[in-house]
Amino acid sequence: MNLADELQIIETRLTHDEEDFIQAVNVQLRRPPSVILCTQEQINDIRLFCSTDTAPALRSVLSFDRTFNLSSLYLSLMVIKHRKIVRKSTQKPPVFVGSMLLHGDGKYATYLNFSIVNGALNGTEVSASEFRLNDNVVVGLDDENAMVSAA
Repeated sequence: MNLADELQIIETRLTHDEEDFIQAVNVQLRRPPSVILCTQEQINDIRLFCSTDTAPALRSVLSFDRTFNLSSLYLSLMVIKHRKIVRKSTQKPPVFVGSMLLHGDGKYATYLNFSIVNGALNGTEVSASEFRLNDNVVVGLDDENAMVSAA
């Protein structure tokens, strides 16, 4: 099976009523495709723990990281600390995965699209000229230049 076949399967799944993990597929001319993956529960956790309206004891920073290479693709993750749960062994909150971006490059436009779709999923109207995930969301980034520029 080649990449075109795999993309067709993914895009077909977007039309299924029971699909709740694949949120978006971005295909553009002369660019590798990207896929945004997350569940409604992950979106709800981001809203719950990453808002500046959240009580400080529960608030978490929404962090982004592109650390995983899957074959020729990258997997960029949003992660948060789930502050309503404490690990017995460490007495610290566990890290939960938020939205995920499966992509073939680390370019600004790829991360901008990820940011725009996540803003829309979180109920924030977003324009490409001025990205705001949500004025109330606390966000942290690593030193990935394209990701920092997109946010």
